Amino acid sequence: MSMETKHEYTLSGLHPRERFGLLFALTVVCLIAFFSYRGWTAPSRQSDQLDRAKRIVSGISTLGLSLTDAETGQRGFLLTGDDEYLVPYLQARASIPMLLKSLETMSQAYPDQTRRIQTLGPLVDDKLQELEQTIALRKRDGFQSALAVVRTNRGKAAMQGVRHICSEIQTAAVARMDQYSEESRARGKEGGLISILGGASLFLLLIVSTSVIHRGAERRLSLIGRLQQSERRLEDLAVAAEAANRAKSTFLSTMSHEIRTPMNAIQGYVQLMLRDPDVGPEAKTNLKIIGRSGEHLLTLINDVLDMSRIEAGRTELTPLTFNLSRLLNDLAALFRLRAEAKALRFVMLVDGESVPYISADQSKIRQSLINLLGNAIKFTERGQVSLHVTLVQRSDTRLWLSALVGDTGSGITDEELKSLFEPFSQTKRTLGRQEGTGLGLAISRNYARLMGGDVTVVSSSGMGSTFRFEIPVERGDAGVAVRRNEPRRVVGIHAGTAVFRILVVDDQLENRDWMMQLLTAVGFSVRGAENGEAAVRDWAEWKPQLILMDVHMPVMDGLEATRRIKAAPGGQETAIVVLTASVLDDDRRTVSQCGANAFLSKPCREDELLEKMRVLLNLSYDYEEMADTEGQPHAASLTAEGIGQLPRDLAEELREATATGDKALLDKLIIKVGATHAEAANGLQELADRYDYAALTRLLGKRPSAEAEAQKTLS
Repeated sequence: MSMETKHEYTLSGLHPRERFGLLFALTVVCLIAFFSYRGWTAPSRQSDQLDRAKRIVSGISTLGLSLTDAETGQRGFLLTGDDEYLVPYLQARASIPMLLKSLETMSQAYPDQTRRIQTLGPLVDDKLQELEQTIALRKRDGFQSALAVVRTNRGKAAMQGVRHICSEIQTAAVARMDQYSEESRARGKEGGLISILGGASLFLLLIVSTSVIHRGAERRLSLIGRLQQSERRLEDLAVAAEAANRAKSTFLSTMSHEIRTPMNAIQGYVQLMLRDPDVGPEAKTNLKIIGRSGEHLLTLINDVLDMSRIEAGRTELTPLTFNLSRLLNDLAALFRLRAEAKALRFVMLVDGESVPYISADQSKIRQSLINLLGNAIKFTERGQVSLHVTLVQRSDTRLWLSALVGDTGSGITDEELKSLFEPFSQTKRTLGRQEGTGLGLAISRNYARLMGGDVTVVSSSGMGSTFRFEIPVERGDAGVAVRRNEPRRVVGIHAGTAVFRILVVDDQLENRDWMMQLLTAVGFSVRGAENGEAAVRDWAEWKPQLILMDVHMPVMDGLEATRRIKAAPGGQETAIVVLTASVLDDDRRTVSQCGANAFLSKPCREDELLEKMRVLLNLSYDYEEMADTEGQPHAASLTAEGIGQLPRDLAEELREATATGDKALLDKLIIKVGATHAEAANGLQELADRYDYAALTRLLGKRPSAEAEAQKTLS
């Protein structure tokens, strides 16, 4: 039954006398309202006008007091030079402009008052300027210079003008207040009579409508009951949704923990075996493949966890100042090798403003570009992949970082573009490979939007794709930039350093064993414990200087063991590093609250672990010497004779671009080199991406010998 039907039923259910009384009362009320409309509204208007006049009077009084206090403070400052006297002046400078604007707004209904306030403004400004001038002269030239300005009577004349206009405004406002009060009293008498008649009619209306209200009360109560039931159902659904969200997060965290725990052993033994000098080159290559595969598996897990955090709205930005060129060079070095493995050409071009350091969330920028470049290389079979990075100052005065990732792959159809950025969405070319989680693009776009930008794409089937990643960034200060240290392999503790005792606590024998072998090889004295209870017992007996403590263990977990050790006498002297495979923020906060000195995530990298121990124990290591040409096959193979094969004009342009440090021009010239000398172009590009202008100058600055030139001419 509709609401209209219920209303008709209610009226038809009234007694005839009730209907007549109701209609009569309504008619009387309408007539009274019609004839007394002006009488009802006039007091309200008069009240508003009276209130406005009072506020004008109050505002003018406040203005006069502020100027007087400012002038008094100025006099005190001129005489004493004490800055405390300037407080009223500074307050007046801050409040008077807003006060004048407010007075002008309130007086809009009164043209005479508006004119007076508009005339008042310049006089107030003149007075404030006179105060400002004398204060500045007192500070700079002394009392006599300021006194000379005071004696001109400029400020006195302005103050007299202000007081005169303020008096006129107050007089006019008070006159209006008297007028409105008199009119309000007259209207009140008329309104009293109308109120009596209206009250009688309303009383009759109340009696008649009581029966209607009584009959409708039950129906309203019934409706309220149904609404409350609906609200309870919605609350139950919200609780269920939150529980489901927590269950999903717990499930993902548990699965991540279960995978990270054995992965810690796998990665640990890989790192351990790579240190073994008896392992041959082929075996080390295989071990590195195992390590990279493990890191790839962890990347997939992290993608799923990142997407879960994004959907739950728990992703936060962590801005820091970093070297943009170094980040881009790292990416170029990484993806150039991947591209060459597929016989693809990788081109990076950087132009726009020269800003070496920027402030932004480096990890999210890096992850987004890795996702985009990884997809470009994965789905391109021939041709090239390019990265074009630009820093530009836009009209909104903000600095924008724009990265175009282009490829010559198969492209994306219009239909696939519609769902390209949805989580777990995969195109036909992706499904054919069965690679990845389908989360990379969704994560990249969400990261970009979280940072105030976006990721867009232009593509068509068979024509390749171009993804644009752009975000606003801030200019960074080199003095606060994060410094990056290249990882170096530790071969042992520096001679003359005391032997430190290290206790490794983990219920998993594999995780405990590889760390004990690693630390023993480095030169530490090492023991192992399989749970927290054993760790507390071994600590009390052996007194290690540092403990590597797992969290989830039987009998007693690592957090409880850490609390007991730290609470015991002498416990603060032992450094404790907590190792956990958990990724939940709540778990990490709990770790930080148990008293541990540091925290590391599993799988644990050898260089991170040893560096953390170096800092906590204040010790020194001996490091393995790294070959200068390691990981740089193209740059190492460059020779002056090879560069001499380039056209003279092109070589000269390369020299000039190197001499001026014009990286953008250098990249463009290297592209020309690649058209005829691919190997030389790859080597030059590696040196350019590392900004190794010294090496480029040595190579480009030398010319082939006369004999080589003669042989080239004869041939």
